[in-house]
Amino acid sequence: MSARYLVIPDTRRGHGSGHITRAARLAASLESEAELFVDYPWEEICHEPQKLLEVAERFGARVRRKTAEPSSTDDTHETPSLVIIDAQNMTRAAHAELRSLAPTVGIDLGGEARPYASYLIDTLPNLFSHSPNLFDPGLNELPARVRRSAASTSANGPSHTDPRILVSIGGEDPAGLTPRVLEKLDRSRFVADKSVDVVVGPLSHDTSRYRKRTVSSVLPSPRLKDIVGDYDIVITTFGLTAYEALAAGASVLTVAPTRYHRRLAKRAGLHSLGGPRRIGGIGSAIRRWRDISQAQERLRPRGSRSLAEVIRSIDVNGIGPCPLRGGFNYRAVARTAERTYRESTYRGLYYLERFTPMEIEYTERYFFEEYRKQYGRTYLEDFDHIRSMCERRLDEVESLRSYGRHTDYSEAKPVLVDLGCAYGPMLAGASDRGYAVQGVEWFAGAVEYCNDSLGLPAVQGDVCDRTLPDRLGLRGRVDVVTMWYVIEHLRDLDSLFETVQRFLKPGGVFAFSTPNASGAVARRDLAGFLTAGPGDHWSVWSERHVHTLLRELGFSNPKSVVTGHHPERFAPRLARTAVGMRIAGRWSTLRRLGDTFEAYACWNAP
Repeated sequence: MSARYLVIPDTRRGHGSGHITRAARLAASLESEAELFVDYPWEEICHEPQKLLEVAERFGARVRRKTAEPSSTDDTHETPSLVIIDAQNMTRAAHAELRSLAPTVGIDLGGEARPYASYLIDTLPNLFSHSPNLFDPGLNELPARVRRSAASTSANGPSHTDPRILVSIGGEDPAGLTPRVLEKLDRSRFVADKSVDVVVGPLSHDTSRYRKRTVSSVLPSPRLKDIVGDYDIVITTFGLTAYEALAAGASVLTVAPTRYHRRLAKRAGLHSLGGPRRIGGIGSAIRRWRDISQAQERLRPRGSRSLAEVIRSIDVNGIGPCPLRGGFNYRAVARTAERTYRESTYRGLYYLERFTPMEIEYTERYFFEEYRKQYGRTYLEDFDHIRSMCERRLDEVESLRSYGRHTDYSEAKPVLVDLGCAYGPMLAGASDRGYAVQGVEWFAGAVEYCNDSLGLPAVQGDVCDRTLPDRLGLRGRVDVVTMWYVIEHLRDLDSLFETVQRFLKPGGVFAFSTPNASGAVARRDLAGFLTAGPGDHWSVWSERHVHTLLRELGFSNPKSVVTGHHPERFAPRLARTAVGMRIAGRWSTLRRLGDTFEAYACWNAP
């Protein structure tokens, strides 16, 4: 079934018309897959529906009309796959309501909702501290760079040295800047008669004050991208029109309806004429417009992309709730064009939303080619080394088993189940120590190797399958359940922990290893640590907080061992010498700065 998109523009008065126009254009580009929700119940006064419908009709966008809350049941509309919010700002509560419908895409979205959107697209510079997934002014369907022809000389028109000027102060102009700018132009000796055209926005009203000696035409809201290349200077506010003019090669002068817009223009490096209280320096700016144009060369967008195609490329299958205890309304801590990482219910546990299809498959290639790329040898070539690590891990397990209050040691052999056993190094090590072992692995080739080459029992299966303990006849009979670098690959941690708990005897030990979100690299740059990780790591755990988390999940006596120490990553200068390497290594051990860790805990059966 095709993806369905619900596009919600910012229709509040005082927020301009750019969000409405762009949302209507996007909905039209997405064709029958999208609906433009023109009467979303914003908390402030909105524009008249009829004007919004006219904008939608101009672009050919399908319209959704509904006065009820958007989350209510409505059989006349399909449930969307994505909710696209093109708005200046939104509250967290309003966003949470929309997120309950579907994952959200924020376009130039600010306010409380910004850190909570699934995907953020910024098409213009802003003042937000929270970075987007994607920044690209070219997504605004900007015009191609055009060469402007000089204005012809006439008795009443400008000479070839006089610039042609376009004044376009937004579709609404709530601060009434247009007549003030025209008044300044009318008084300037650097502006020729009939050299200025004025755009009347679709939400503007009174135009009687636009009649000036300098004004040639009053244009009824044309497609600006089609005409801005005909002008030398475009006077506008910070926003889409400014970047359309830059892309077309015009010189841009900005006025600010608010202090916020003035700060935005300054951040973007655009020439400002002031506002909202005072507008000045127009004559000087027009006299120097060629110098300003040259200085703005570095600001001009290079190329244009389709916003609709970016939206269509978002894979909704990789966007889901928190893998442990569910929920959606969690703050994002890192973003890239392909991923968003979020906090979770539990402190120190982060989870992934991925927007591209899964490319990694856990097959022979994963254990051979991919493993060799990372470690320089295949998994089987590294088998003995992995087995030696498992021997040390078994020592940790044995030290904890004595704390299990209810463990029954009457059986001849303790039972160990290794979930995600791969080619069986843990099974081999535990079997040599006298354990009865059972492996579970997704890849059939590895299962076959365990059974045939090692002579140790393993089955192909999903480690999150809650029926697995019953199918294997091991419910409540297992002394130890282990997972080594597997837990981060799983999306359904609720099912995993239920499966583990069903396997274990009261007091049995659960042990796992995983990357460390509180190691040296992560402490210095958490976002960089998360985004540099593999794209199939659905959760990232912090050793600092894993003890608390395990206790909340019903385990006791938790302990952890920090591994993966790489002093050269956080103290490269010190680690250049052998002595310095030892000092840095000792410091890493004491401060628990390794990039991976192992966790161990006993199961407290209810």
